[in-house]
Amino acid sequence: MKAKDIMATADRIPSLFPKGSTAGKTKAKPEIWEKSEDFAKAAKNLSKAASELAAAAKSGDDAAVGTKVKALGDACGACHKQFRAEKYAE
Repeated sequence: MKAKDIMATADRIPSLFPKGSTAGKTKAKPEIWEKSEDFAKAAKNLSKAASELAAAAKSGDDAAVGTKVKALGDACGACHKQFRAEKYAE
């Protein structure tokens, strides 16, 4: 997936979990709705990391790209750790 595609997706993430959408089979933790501001910040962090990766890729600096890929992975992981369960909730 291209970094710019990740940026666009990250910007949409909070809208995919509107208030009251807690029903159904999901790996989303209740913290998504209980801490919606933190969830939105995590999505913004992902978008920022993807933006920085896109800039590094455009520069052609392979070392910077490697650093930014790791930062992007860290942003993904941080959000998943806090807001995504390992198993589906019924």
